[in-house]
Amino acid sequence: MSTSIKIALFILVATSVISLIFVYVYYNENQRQDELIKLQSLEIENKTEMMEKLQVRVINLTSTTEKLQTDVTNLQTTAENQKNEIQSNLRTINELTRDIGNLIFDIQKKTVSIDDLNVKLTDTQQKLQESKPTIKNYYVVGVTPTGEGVVIPLEIKAVKGSGSILVNVKNVDLGQQAQDSIRTAAIVAGSFSGISIVSKDIAVTFVHEGAEVVTIDGGSGGAALTVGMIAALENITLNTKVLITGTIESNQTIGKVGSVTNKAIAAKGFGAATFLVPKGQLVNVTGVEIVEVATLSEVATRVLT
Repeated sequence: MSTSIKIALFILVATSVISLIFVYVYYNENQRQDELIKLQSLEIENKTEMMEKLQVRVINLTSTTEKLQTDVTNLQTTAENQKNEIQSNLRTINELTRDIGNLIFDIQKKTVSIDDLNVKLTDTQQKLQESKPTIKNYYVVGVTPTGEGVVIPLEIKAVKGSGSILVNVKNVDLGQQAQDSIRTAAIVAGSFSGISIVSKDIAVTFVHEGAEVVTIDGGSGGAALTVGMIAALENITLNTKVLITGTIESNQTIGKVGSVTNKAIAAKGFGAATFLVPKGQLVNVTGVEIVEVATLSEVATRVLT
């Protein structure tokens, strides 16, 4: 075989081998490209799926954000409304505070007025009380013209005045000494009570309901008059179950009198439980307690309650 044929065959074989190599390489490259394309396609699918999920999340987040924005807007509106309400309440509070201040001022003014009125009312009540007479009823034990003892009702009225003494009588004859004892009784009663009789008018009324006139002569009713006047001046109660006979002296002692026994019998018949007599003039009359007294204080302890 000639050299040229060998060369031609060699070239042919070499060309075939190169072609095969090229085909092999091309095939392998295509395979690799296909796999790469598949991998990239899978990656694209995965990323697409992830993007879709992200889009859903974005949509959800957008919706949540919108809701939050709506809530924020609502909260802002509520806050603004509450702010306005608070400001309105503050204005109301300020107005109420001002009104309360005005009320307190008015109350203070009215309190002062009420205090003034109370002072005036108290003064008026005091004046009315002073102008209202105090009336006390007691009894004087005297004797009839025949010497019998008799209990004579006595009314003593004290009222604010200028120191005058008025005497009223019914079926009673007052001797001069009896009239003088009334003045003495008033002076002693005022001294004992600590109340000036110069500022009082005193009315003394003797009433005897019997047909005959009863004579009260001397000062035997002085002690009874004195405790009666004390009761009227101080507005205290007299124990009318305790009667007394005796004069009243300027030194507040009880002086002696006559007809003690007959007077004690009359006191018993009247219903007295105790009959007070001057010291040293004790008598014995059953049915009534006879007690000797020497001073006005002893009399007051038993008669005034």
